[in-house]
Amino acid sequence: MLINWQNDLPSYPLSSGERVLVLEAEPGSERRKALAGWLERARGGQALFSQVLDCDFSQGGVWAGVAELLDALLPRIQAVAPSLLVSHDTELAAILPQLRETIRPRHRSLVELASDEERFQLHARGRADRLLHGAIELLADFHAADTAQGPWLLVCEHFGRAGDLSRRFFRELVRRQRAQLDLTLLVAVDPGEGDATYTELSRAGPVSGVRLRLAPQDRAPMSPEVQRAHAHAARELEHRVQREPEAVKASLPRLIHLWEQSAEPENALRWRAEGLRLCVRQGYFEDGLRYGEPLVRALEALCGGDPKARWDILGKLCTCLSATGRGEWAARLLEEEIIAKSDDSALRARAFNTLAVSHLRYLPRRDVRLAEQYVQRAAEAVSRLEPSTDEARTLTILTNNALALVRLLEGKPDEALRLCQASLALFDEHLGPHGRPLQRAALMLRLAELFLVMGAHDEALAHYSAAIAIDPSQSEYYGLRGVAAFKAGRLLEAEADFQKALALSPPYAEIGVNLGQCYRAMERAEDAIRAYSSALELEPENVLALVGRAQAHELLGQAERACADYNAVLQLTPDDALVLANRAVLHYEAGRLQSSVVDLDRAVSLASDTPELYQNRSVVLSDLGRRAEAIADLSTYLQLRPDAEDRAEVEEKLSAWREALVRAEPSARGPRHA
Repeated sequence: MLINWQNDLPSYPLSSGERVLVLEAEPGSERRKALAGWLERARGGQALFSQVLDCDFSQGGVWAGVAELLDALLPRIQAVAPSLLVSHDTELAAILPQLRETIRPRHRSLVELASDEERFQLHARGRADRLLHGAIELLADFHAADTAQGPWLLVCEHFGRAGDLSRRFFRELVRRQRAQLDLTLLVAVDPGEGDATYTELSRAGPVSGVRLRLAPQDRAPMSPEVQRAHAHAARELEHRVQREPEAVKASLPRLIHLWEQSAEPENALRWRAEGLRLCVRQGYFEDGLRYGEPLVRALEALCGGDPKARWDILGKLCTCLSATGRGEWAARLLEEEIIAKSDDSALRARAFNTLAVSHLRYLPRRDVRLAEQYVQRAAEAVSRLEPSTDEARTLTILTNNALALVRLLEGKPDEALRLCQASLALFDEHLGPHGRPLQRAALMLRLAELFLVMGAHDEALAHYSAAIAIDPSQSEYYGLRGVAAFKAGRLLEAEADFQKALALSPPYAEIGVNLGQCYRAMERAEDAIRAYSSALELEPENVLALVGRAQAHELLGQAERACADYNAVLQLTPDDALVLANRAVLHYEAGRLQSSVVDLDRAVSLASDTPELYQNRSVVLSDLGRRAEAIADLSTYLQLRPDAEDRAEVEEKLSAWREALVRAEPSARGPRHA
């Protein structure tokens, strides 16, 4: 991307419809002065909402900048539309933990409430996206209700130091709400960060870039007195927040920063470990790495010979790595930091089980045989534990579940089912019907998945219902049961479950797509379009939603809208033969025969064993007068589908085409001698 960097801050409002300005300059007082001056000129007596936000992760944590924005608007939201504090309680409580005393989420699942020892499930990675989109919709709803509100002008200082969620929030805010909020966003980054930031934000809309040459700020060494003051402030803050989980969440970035700026920076490590723990609990896996990566270099100092402490850090760090597409790094950490260094049987069993699942789900190439070897090594490690202990039973269940996944992927669902049922029997025997509810729910989900694979829909639905009975506020469970009901053809039940999943969660693209599929199967095309469109508002490049919406438009006879959605899909996945074939039909019906045959040519080249493509192309070729090619295609259709239901009709058409071709041949060749 060619970036035209300017050397001075432009006037407000920005020209050419641009809503985003990237400022690259040395950080410090000169940059702050430049930002303040630009903001003052932009205000110019106008009735606009403006705010300078510090997005530095080290100062504000995961939601740096976002939390500051919401906190600034909270009194106005309370005055103008207090009901929004209820409808968006989940997002507010997550982003502003200090509000937990006044804003209590209505729907809290066991995954959120359970202690670390009781947690056998994690939030899906998509939960973090749902929270940021919910916060964006809170701002949009507030802006719509606040009739006195003018344009918005936000300045994000230290944007290059922001965490993953904060950066995505502001990018998505621009993409989704720049027009509705009349929003202008200025982001300030340090030298060397401008090009990447410009490219990132250009995905949300037009961007301008400015590079200012400012004098570097002198960074004098920190005096011992200042370091001692930081240590003293850190200890005081620790004393204030101890035994108050929400206060710890709110104070965590400052605690880490104070200790790292003191003469005792090693004291920051335990708070980094706490940051990693909290991020894993909340599903902030990308940002969890910001806390967790420095801990690897300090494992011996932090854990000593304590295997549990070692797993607390490495297990959580590997969770973040695997969830963010870094499965190879996670596997290497387990091999190097546990398998090679520890002889603790329980610790090794956990590592072997995690490695097995990694080779089945998270590494670039699935290796079922190697995964089974890791499961066997996990079982050997468990066999060295005292069998009557809770830890041995828990690890036996985890090992059984890992082996069940191996058997499922080997195409042996019956064996997988027996293993999971054995785990459930062991669970019932030692923990009873109410012990460790999250672990029981996880077993119910695995059993439901197996029954679904086996086509036993009633059993699958029953086990999903059992999981829901354990944790009725978990939106994902309703989504899973909805999929099972959909596959069973119980569409009204599926619709009800998808609606319930949406009611329990902030905006949820996956469920919107599934609801669209359900409505389309029910031939409720307008409802399907609304559901798909809501999903595409969150994920504009969701191919399944685009294809589904196109097909719903076709049901309503809206050919050009359907074609536009197919065009969008082919921009994302140009080698989708099905979409090419569908667009070819629309081109044909609109009389664009040449465009239709071009799409079908491409589709045939991609899926040459699909009979219907040849049949469709034969029709277009015949209409174009290319009768010999049409005959060849229709003949190929019959070769590929010898038992075709329409064989007699096709053979009759072939015969007619051949006769017509023969009749046309003499005139093409000239008169023949008798």
